[in-house]
Amino acid sequence: MIYLNTNKLTHRYALALRAGLSDSRKSHFLMQLNIFVLAETNGLYRGGADKELKKCIKAILCENLDKGYHQLLILFSALKAIISEFTSAFRLSFIELYEQITKEGK
Repeated sequence: MIYLNTNKLTHRYALALRAGLSDSRKSHFLMQLNIFVLAETNGLYRGGADKELKKCIKAILCENLDKGYHQLLILFSALKAIISEFTSAFRLSFIELYEQITKEGK
C-alpha cells in the first residue's frame, strides 16, 4: 500500500495537499495510485487504472476550482510529485485538464 509522506514534499506542496484534499479524497487518490502502480509493475493492462487515476485527480481539482488557477497548479504539481515517487509512466497535462474542468463548469 502507498502512504502519503509529505516530508519529501516542499512546504508549499504539503500546504496545498492539506488544504485541497479531504480525508476521503486522499484515501481515494492513494488507492487509485496504488492500483496504477500495481498494474504497471505486474505488466497488466493499465488503461483502466490510468483512466481512474486521471478521474480522481480531476475530481480533486474540481473541488478546489474556487481557489484559483495558481493554487490548482500547486495542488496538481504536488499530486504529480507524489505520483513520480512511484512511477514515471503516468502522463497528464495540467493545461488540458484545467481547460476541461473550466469548460465543463460553464
